[in-house]
Amino acid sequence: MSLLSYVQSFDVQAPTGNIIAGIPMNLLALPKEILDVSSVEVLIGPVDLTAVLKHVQLPPEAGVVPWPADATATTVLTNVTSGLSAAPAAGAVEAWVAAISGTVPVGVRDISDQIRIDFQWLFFNDRGMTSPAGDVVVIGGSLTSDAVTIVVPPVITELTTTDVDAFITSPASVRSLFVQLKIRGRVGNTLDTGDIFIPPIPLELKIVPIPLPSVAALFRDINLSGDSVLVTVPGGSPFSSASALLPALTTLTNLLDTINTAATVTAWATGTSGLLGAVKSLAERIPLTQNVGFKAQDSHKNLGKYNFIPVDWWWDTDIEDRGSSTIAVSAVRPIAFFQHDDFKGSKLTINALPTAGLGGAFVRNLHVNVPQSNPPGCVATTGSPSGGWGNCISSYRWE
Repeated sequence: MSLLSYVQSFDVQAPTGNIIAGIPMNLLALPKEILDVSSVEVLIGPVDLTAVLKHVQLPPEAGVVPWPADATATTVLTNVTSGLSAAPAAGAVEAWVAAISGTVPVGVRDISDQIRIDFQWLFFNDRGMTSPAGDVVVIGGSLTSDAVTIVVPPVITELTTTDVDAFITSPASVRSLFVQLKIRGRVGNTLDTGDIFIPPIPLELKIVPIPLPSVAALFRDINLSGDSVLVTVPGGSPFSSASALLPALTTLTNLLDTINTAATVTAWATGTSGLLGAVKSLAERIPLTQNVGFKAQDSHKNLGKYNFIPVDWWWDTDIEDRGSSTIAVSAVRPIAFFQHDDFKGSKLTINALPTAGLGGAFVRNLHVNVPQSNPPGCVATTGSPSGGWGNCISSYRWE
């Protein structure tokens, strides 16, 4: 088959369905046809000898082995040269030199060494062609090889259902990545197929953001432990109880672990390790806590009247004097705690949004005036609290 037909037969093998941002994608260029590299000819058109032929005898070049002409050309030469004498002199190669018009067959000896296939992967989105350092990161192969492994950097979005798997199947928001392959075939300096785009219509991949619920947990002890915890989500959250929240956190833990493992293996930093730690800690620590309170509302103005620990004789049964450390995750909003009721007094804001550590903040000691977070920069204070925050948090509000 011709080189042009071979190049045109290439297709793109790529994942199908929805692809979660941050998970590697393998793209492979595969030909549907097989090029017979043992052949000595690559035909790109008909033979057209309209020329004055000259019979010459030439010594062969070093290392060159004579090969027969195309059958059509042989017939023409036989008709034109009938009656001419003699076999070539010893040590020479008989050849016919002519001024040739039109397209002629090209003979190639050791074709496997002389054929070159050039690849170029192209990526598009709604803004036009992207760059490898932008919407697409190359983590294996290259954009000029027949196989390349890419990832779309993680995008965090709010989880709008209690079923993480259902969200991934039918997400609230999707980014489309269009993949196209440009391919070109060459034989030495003689044959050139030009640029051919495979497939004619770009292959579209659906990039699904990582779904993340907004949730903050206030623990009794300074190290995210103790006998009680208050779990709070915004009023618009799909979760109505801690028991409904936990399966989603477990599924997200597995998903983030897959992304983070791939990032470690490929030495590609996703920044999801902190988020994985926060989600995993919530999924593990909440079930181990003896007393779990749950609030699904945007704000609560008087935590001193919220008693959820079933101990009648213990006066200290509200979260107001039991919030000593916290974990927060969110895709859309920070949460603020206030020293006084009705959202008054000094204010402590925990910003666990993707821009402040890719979603996920640990604040282990609220008994200081200026608590530190991990990752750094997720906590901001307004006012000058006295005695720290651990015994003073009286109200909260999702901002």
